[in-house]
Amino acid sequence: MPDAVVVTQNVDGLHARAGSRNVIELHGNIFRERVENGRRRPDVVWFGEMLPDDAVARASRAMRDADLVLIIGTSGIVYPAAGLVALCGGTTVEINPQASALSSRCTYAIAATAAAAAPPLVEAILETR
Repeated sequence: MPDAVVVTQNVDGLHARAGSRNVIELHGNIFRERVENGRRRPDVVWFGEMLPDDAVARASRAMRDADLVLIIGTSGIVYPAAGLVALCGGTTVEINPQASALSSRCTYAIAATAAAAAPPLVEAILETR
């Protein structure tokens, strides 16, 4: 999906290493460094720190512009990321083995693991394009 945007709270960089081209890492990336007050540190958001404004703005814009959002494997309780779902005017599909705090906000909630539900769903999406 060439126009797909991945918004993630993960800091492991796996989405980019898996080939995703447009990744918004809300909590940063452990493999990058940044300099803060003359000190080098991992480019990640620690507990109690604010998310980078540019990442939140990009994620918010992506959600508002999306026709379809897949929400996969999250508790839906970590804000402001959990609040992004409310910005989507399109179809929202949650894939999670158990109901989350976002399940009732989604158009569809699929009670399954990502490994079981995501591949056939993505295949079906690609067939309709």
